[in-house]
Amino acid sequence: VALDSVFHPLAYSVSGNYYDPDPKERARAECRHHVFEVCLDHFLLAERGETVTSYNTLKRCTLPPEHENELIRAFASAVFRAFYLRDEHNDNNNNNDDDDDDDDD
Repeated sequence: VALDSVFHPLAYSVSGNYYDPDPKERARAECRHHVFEVCLDHFLLAERGETVTSYNTLKRCTLPPEHENELIRAFASAVFRAFYLRDEHNDNNNNNDDDDDDDDD
């Protein structure tokens, strides 16, 4: 995560505008961004004498069983809050829109 945070400004600067109004240019920028990240991954793995296959990401990212439930609970809670707040926000906006329509009559 730290490495990704450090290199993201560089990835954005060499890949182009991720938020370009032109959908084709935005898609090209996203593609260049991903290609840059893959190249960076391969470079850093090569520096360690590893390949994508030999590094075995899934094995290295496996949590001890005693932490799996804790992580799942935290993730589920975050997803619930994100969707609950979004739904509540949308409901409030819809209610405000309805109120505006009533005032026009």
